Amino acid sequence: MLDILKKLLNETSGIEKDFSLGEDTVISRDLKLNSLEIIALICSVEDEFDISVDDKDIKSIVTIGDLIKYIENRQ
Repeated sequence: MLDILKKLLNETSGIEKDFSLGEDTVISRDLKLNSLEIIALICSVEDEFDISVDDKDIKSIVTIGDLIKYIENRQ
């Protein structure tokens, strides 16, 4: 799943595909994503995995690991 998230990050935010990404990576701090880029990532995740992310849940998704768990719980 990390490879898919790397692809989505590259497409939405221009982050290099060879960027080191782990479950402990903090989305806003480590990836330096602003709020619009985070929303773009969430929209891409929704499309890619055919899930819906509630607006109220976005604040609880802090790390890549949080995002992975959220996706897994919705599939």
